[in-house]
Amino acid sequence: MAEAMQIEGQVIVLSPGRCVPRGWVAWRAQLGFDGTLRELLVELANDGGATIFVDNLDSFSAEERLTVVDVVGEASIVPGLVVVATARSEFGLDEPSWLPSDALARLGQTEPITIGELSKAEVEQLKSIAPSLAPLLTDGHPARQVARNLFRLARLASQPASEPVPHTEVDMAEQWWASADGTRDAGWRDRSRLLQGVAVQTLSGADFVWRRLSRYKRPNFRTDRCAGIQRHVAEPKHRSRRISP
Repeated sequence: MAEAMQIEGQVIVLSPGRCVPRGWVAWRAQLGFDGTLRELLVELANDGGATIFVDNLDSFSAEERLTVVDVVGEASIVPGLVVVATARSEFGLDEPSWLPSDALARLGQTEPITIGELSKAEVEQLKSIAPSLAPLLTDGHPARQVARNLFRLARLASQPASEPVPHTEVDMAEQWWASADGTRDAGWRDRSRLLQGVAVQTLSGADFVWRRLSRYKRPNFRTDRCAGIQRHVAEPKHRSRRISP
């Protein structure tokens, strides 16, 4: 959706792990921008309008949330900006939403769009586009819930034709662990070690996952428990909410 919107105007995408933490001040320093956040957003909006995508509200760290709050707050008072956010269907129910309520009120909230299970027509279309996935998309497949996960299907559809397509949930799990959910490139070993470390610490009951980085980077970092691994194991159903002025 963000790629399609780039044709019509400017796009900003904020997602967990790719969002500069600690608010606008830290982001401005990284951008090397001398103006204010409002000036930046006004400049983007004046060039044919702009859309801000906030992906996966459930998984932002506390420091990343500061940046999102700053951006959404300023976006709510800049004409020509649209904010689109995705989250699990339970977001804001068990715990209050961390988005600024005053900014949401100014933007004006719409009814959420729920992306549910694939329809029969969509399944048939996928089968025709990627015949190798057809066995995974049968109604009686034992791993039906996992096999029809859109994230997993996208990963399977993009893999080289020479690689075998998994037929069971066990096959998918083994392929995921063996590949570290990617190709055997220069980062495969690091990804594999990271996933193994996350799994060991999570199974031990750790509240946080610690990962030692190379000597060329900071000594260590902390992420919310399971935050990185959950998105690969079972991508949740998301709802997309369009918040516009």
